[in-house]
Amino acid sequence: MLRSLLRCLAPDPHAGAAVSATAVPGLELFYDRHLILLARAHRLSALLGAVRPAGVPPELAELCRRDHVATVARNMMLRRALCDCLRALGDRGIDAIVLKGMEYEQRLYQRIGARPTSDLDILVEDRHRRAAFEVLRATGWSPVAAAPGFDEADYHEVEWKRAGVFVDLHFALAPLPRCAIDYDAVWAEKVPFPIDGVPAWRLADAHDAIYHVLHMAIHHFDVPGLYLVDLTRLCADQEAAAAAEVLAARWRCFRPWRTSVLLAAAFLPWWPAAAIARRFQPDAVAARVIEHFGTVTGVARAEQLRRKLEHFDAAPDAARYLLVQGRRLVREAALRRFGRRTPEERLGLPKP
Repeated sequence: MLRSLLRCLAPDPHAGAAVSATAVPGLELFYDRHLILLARAHRLSALLGAVRPAGVPPELAELCRRDHVATVARNMMLRRALCDCLRALGDRGIDAIVLKGMEYEQRLYQRIGARPTSDLDILVEDRHRRAAFEVLRATGWSPVAAAPGFDEADYHEVEWKRAGVFVDLHFALAPLPRCAIDYDAVWAEKVPFPIDGVPAWRLADAHDAIYHVLHMAIHHFDVPGLYLVDLTRLCADQEAAAAAEVLAARWRCFRPWRTSVLLAAAFLPWWPAAAIARRFQPDAVAARVIEHFGTVTGVARAEQLRRKLEHFDAAPDAARYLLVQGRRLVREAALRRFGRRTPEERLGLPKP
C-alpha cells in the first residue's frame, strides 16, 4: 500500500503514476478506511492533495485535497511565526539557517501546504546561544524541557513554544559526539534563503542532504514515508548524491547515508540516484530497516538502541556518545528527584 502511494509521486511518468485497484489487490474495498490513514501516517496525504496525480480513486483524492487545505492553513501560521523569529534574530545581528520543513516546502516542493511539518527548526551559531535565548524570550517564546541535558552548554538544541507553535533552536545539526561535522564549512557555505522577504539562510545542498539522513538515523529510521520523498528531492540526480556521499564519509556519517539510500531506493526505485544503492548491497542492517519500515507497531526500544549503535561510523564516536548520554540521563533523574526547576531556571533566564 505504501509503495502504491509513493508511485503517485514518482517523477518518472513511466514508473507507474497512479494508485489503482490493480496496484494493491482489493484496494477498492478498503482504501477509504485504511489507505487514507496510511497516507496521513506517512505525511503523504497533503502532498497527494497538492499534486493531484491522475488515477487516484475520487474519494481518496477528495480526502487528500482536504488535508492539503488544512496543511496550507497550518503552514501559513508556521511561516508567520518563523518570520517573527528570523526578523527578531536578524535585528540582533544573528544569522539564522532554516532547516527541514519550511525550507523543504519552499525549495523542494515549491507550493505551500505540500509538505506538512509539525514544528520550526532554526540553526544559529553556538556563540549566539545566550543572545538567541534572549531574543526568543523577548518575543514571547518559552523554553521546554524536551530532553535530558537540554540546559547544558554543549547540547545541540533547545525547544521553545508560543501559542501552540514549537520551534527547535539548533546550535548543531546533531549531538556533538555523534560525528565530525565541519561547522566552519556549514556557515561559510550557507545559501541566502529569504522567507517572505525576511532575510534568512539555508544549508548548502550536500550539507542539507547529510543533515536529512542524520535526522533519519537519530530517529532510528522510524520515520514517515515523506522523508524518503524529501531525500529523492534533496539528491535529485546521481551527481548530487555523489557529492553528498563524499561529504558523508568525510563527516563520519556514512552509515546513516548508506541505510537512507538503500531505504529510499527500496520504496522509490524510479529515483534517478537509486542506482547507487546497488553498490551497497547486500547490507544486513539496511535490509532489517527496510523489512520493518512503516509498520504500525513502530520500532521496539531494543531495536532502536541496536539501530543507533549500528549507525556510528567509528567505535570511539559511539562510546563517547553513550558516555555523554548516560551522564545526562543520570543528571536528569537526579534533578527530577531532588530539585524541580522550571526550564527558564535551568537555562539561567530571568523569570517572566
